[in-house]
Amino acid sequence: MDEQRHAEDHQLEPCSTDPQPLPADRGILTEVVIIQGANSHHNRIDHNLFEEKHQLGNFITIDGSETQQSQHDLIDHNHFRNIGPRAENEMEAIRVGWSGISQANGFTVVESNLFENCDGDPEIVSVKSNDNIVRYNTFRTSQGVLSQRHGNRGAFYGNFFLGEGKAGTGGIRIYGQDHAIYNNYFEGLTGTGYDAALQIDGGDVDTSGALSAHWRVYRATVVNNTFVSNVSNIEVGANYKLPPVDSIIANNVVTGSQGKLFNEVKKPLNMSYAGNIAWPTGSASVGVTVPSGAIKVIDPLLAPDGPVHRIGAGSPAIDTGTDSSAFVTDDMDGQARTGVVDVGADERSASAVTRAPLSATDVGPSAP
Repeated sequence: MDEQRHAEDHQLEPCSTDPQPLPADRGILTEVVIIQGANSHHNRIDHNLFEEKHQLGNFITIDGSETQQSQHDLIDHNHFRNIGPRAENEMEAIRVGWSGISQANGFTVVESNLFENCDGDPEIVSVKSNDNIVRYNTFRTSQGVLSQRHGNRGAFYGNFFLGEGKAGTGGIRIYGQDHAIYNNYFEGLTGTGYDAALQIDGGDVDTSGALSAHWRVYRATVVNNTFVSNVSNIEVGANYKLPPVDSIIANNVVTGSQGKLFNEVKKPLNMSYAGNIAWPTGSASVGVTVPSGAIKVIDPLLAPDGPVHRIGAGSPAIDTGTDSSAFVTDDMDGQARTGVVDVGADERSASAVTRAPLSATDVGPSAP
């Protein structure tokens, strides 16, 4: 990585947990896999074990040329584990793109990977270009988030974020335009602010400015996600001066016992809420004042099922979704959504479950 590129990508937000002292040899930037070069495309990185990384550098870096990211690459069925201690930057499991080429289209797909104890970088997966997909991954006990740091039109769906109460665990954070976030499951996450379960963040530039800046969110679509027992669930505009614009939060199930379940740290512009279910218990509150149909305060009757909670029989989430989710054709389990969709990431169905939180046997060199 050239020095200019390294310097530009170093402009990231602070950690939400205090960085620990680094070993003496951690000043050396060590990359494991780098995809780069003009006209690079259709590379695949799959079924690997990446573990025990305690010096700066990423496990996987998708670059390209000085003007164009490598395109149509696939990163799948890899096991990432035991990264740390926490650093301010340059210790991602995966980085897709970089600020200088963040207006390029990547068409990268990151799918069916397992991340465990990935505590190095505030951004476990950092996306820095347009038109990428991150889906069907599982993040367990990992400090940090999946971040759309630069770029537009990202799709994030079918991912499981399981914090298990570990400090600093987070979910998804976005900047930029036209992102879709759906069918994701968030449980037991303790992070707030940069590390909230979902951070639809503020920006420090609007629709133009330095490529290394935080570009304002426009037209984010957040539908059919489930949030269970997180310290902070859906946050809006926690950082920087420009609140999100023209975004939709619909058909989500949010439960919790503390804080605001919907937390507008900065008042968004023209935010639309529809068909959500909130169930605040303990000291929690809904957090926003909207019409009753936009956020129904009612017990969704979630029932534990293995590592997740699904809607039970008689749940008010069944068949009560709005048409904001018309493009969502299945659920977090891979089960088809038919008719009026259920609220949340789970569609109550007797069909076979084809996706679930990943374990070590599902990924890595020995996996199918």
